[in-house]
This record gives sequence, structure tokens and C-alpha cells, in this order.
Amino acid sequence: FMPLTSMYIGEIQRSVGEKVDTDIWTEMDTLTQNVGTDNVDLTDDNFIDADRQINDGKASGDERVMVISSLTLSALQRMERTNNSLYKGNYNLDLSKAGPGYKGMMLGYGVYMTQNLPAGAAGKVGFAFHRWALAHVRQKDIGVRVAQAHDELAQSVIAYTIYGNKLMRATIGVELRGK
Repeated sequence: FMPLTSMYIGEIQRSVGEKVDTDIWTEMDTLTQNVGTDNVDLTDDNFIDADRQINDGKASGDERVMVISSLTLSALQRMERTNNSLYKGNYNLDLSKAGPGYKGMMLGYGVYMTQNLPAGAAGKVGFAFHRWALAHVRQKDIGVRVAQAHDELAQSVIAYTIYGNKLMRATIGVELRGK
């Protein structure tokens, strides 16, 4: 026999994790540099232009990250450079990996896919940035407590974490406006 509350703990922890993820990308949504057009697939030229803007901000060439939506990931799958073996050195994506998370490297960027990106007018806003553009601090990992109400036959499941985000250098981050 398994207590009913234990069935919910994993889902509650995932929900808190999604909230942290959403808050990170909401903080990044204050960037002033951007490429692409809302609700239109991003192109190779958009990614190259984003990289140029980050270079102009004097970011080092390593520790770069790109966070995109599932629709932008689909657009990447249709690009010639991601499918042609002549470009495999610069586009080393494993697009077969299902679900959110790390998808591989593209143009020196670690590519991540998430569904928790801020909405544009009609599409989603992704981001390309150097690691120093954003500070994310987490003092406590996601914890869970189950509390028994003494005056009734009920339990409360409480999940919590302590974290903070701050955009540190806007010149080394670019909004990727697309789908």
C-alpha cells in the first residue's frame, strides 16, 4: 500500500522545476538585441547574425548556449546544414533525442529545447547567449514536505526551493524571435 501523497511528489517537483525554468527565460526576455521575425522559422542567417552580435559584445568563443522551442528545433531539422554531412563539424545535433533538454552543438553553441519560453506576439522567443549573460543562483534544490492536518483527515504536499536570476550582460545575449 502506497500513500496517496507519494503519487504526487514527482509531479509537484517537476512543476516547481518548470517555474524556475520559466523565470530564467522571463529574465532573459529583457534583452534588447534580437534576430528573426515573430512566428516565422529562423534561418541560418538569423543564427549567424545572432552569433555576430554576441561576438560584437566581446564574449569569449566558448560556453555559449542556445535555448529554443520545439518548433524552432523542427526548423533546424529542415535546414540543409543540419542534414548535410559537409557541415557536421559545425552542426553536431542529435535531433533524435525526444523531449526537452540538451540536443547537441550548433555553431559552437550547446542547444537546448524547452517548452517554457516566453511568448512573442504570435510565436515563441528563444535565446542565444554566453554563459556570463545570465546569473542563476540556487541555494536549495527542490524540497518536498508532507504535512498532516491535525483537525481533519487531509495531508498537504508542499514543494519549495530558493533561487534567483539576474541578467548581467545584455550585450552578449540575443533574442531569437521565431516559432
